[in-house]
Amino acid sequence: MPTVQVPGDVRTPLSHHLMDLERRLVTWLFTVVIVSLVWMRRIDADLELLLERISPCGLSCLVAYDPSAWVSIKWTGVALASIICTLPLLAVLLDRFASPGLLPSERRAWRLGLFVVGIGSPMTAWVFVWEGLPWLFETGASDVGRFGLTPAYDVGTLFSMLISICALSTIILAWAGGLSCAVGLGAVRSGTLDAWRMKCAVIAGVAVGVVGSPLPFDLLALIWLFGLGLSEVLLRVSIPVSKSRFVCAPSGEGPTKGAVLDCRCAGACPSLSTVGGLPEGWGVIHADALCLHGQEQALLVDQAHRWALSDLIVLGCDGTPMPRSLIGSLGGLGVRIGGAEWMDLGLDPVVVEPSDSEDLRAMLNKVVEQHVSLGTLGESETP
Repeated sequence: MPTVQVPGDVRTPLSHHLMDLERRLVTWLFTVVIVSLVWMRRIDADLELLLERISPCGLSCLVAYDPSAWVSIKWTGVALASIICTLPLLAVLLDRFASPGLLPSERRAWRLGLFVVGIGSPMTAWVFVWEGLPWLFETGASDVGRFGLTPAYDVGTLFSMLISICALSTIILAWAGGLSCAVGLGAVRSGTLDAWRMKCAVIAGVAVGVVGSPLPFDLLALIWLFGLGLSEVLLRVSIPVSKSRFVCAPSGEGPTKGAVLDCRCAGACPSLSTVGGLPEGWGVIHADALCLHGQEQALLVDQAHRWALSDLIVLGCDGTPMPRSLIGSLGGLGVRIGGAEWMDLGLDPVVVEPSDSEDLRAMLNKVVEQHVSLGTLGESETP
């Protein structure tokens, strides 16, 4: 696979990336320490409120078989609450670290995955702990009461189940978020049984079984099935999210895949959406001023890489005025560049007459035929 280089890319030593990552992780860990100091001042009241919420009979039926373990429970609660509260910050820091090296479609999928993990994990953990555990224990207490038994709950067991549920929510959301990121990398497609999906399902199943050992097996199976459904839903959501509204993929089959670059040249060139006449099987990439906007150049390189383009036709010019770095990036992907040179006609870019539209479409079709013919001829002459 050819190396993808976007105009403006700068080669940086690996040590620089590692130092940048270390600096961001230290920032997050320092924030965790600060937040933990706040939780230490209120952990007793919060634990009491939490235990009253998840216990079906309040604090009267809770038993601490190992009183010394209560200290460990408090400190574990502080650490867990601090990490969950700072997950959104960790997601932002990781996004700023990785985004400069990602293509636009990869960046959108990466941010969706970080949002799912950084925001979804705390919310899912809260729903499971605040709503799921009380229902689970209330159901169990009602069954025990029918036999005339007096329920008693070990605080340590309750807390271990709480930690397991928080960890399970993170595993499930990381599973779904990881698949969302894989969509942007092109490793996962909808409607197919990809190896990545099977690997993630197996790894998540093992992690659920290990982390959720304090929970019943049937509940773990239900959680795994919930994670499987959630990952598939987010996978189908992330596929359209990873696409840009400024592009339309080519539908042609075969070795030749072409796209038309509909660049308005800062308002000086008629738009393909106004003229019409997109060649059959070709894609289109819309731009306002490709030579001036680095984001549009990155989008062009991204789509050329994702679509494996072989031909690109620029509407306004013959392609030579494009930045040299952009031409080099497309050349590295094996893209042949041509142009329809619509601007040479000197037409009004806003109001295009029907007769002029026919001329523009004829010019585009002629250039496409010539470009594809020359490309086919060049391939046939290659030994």
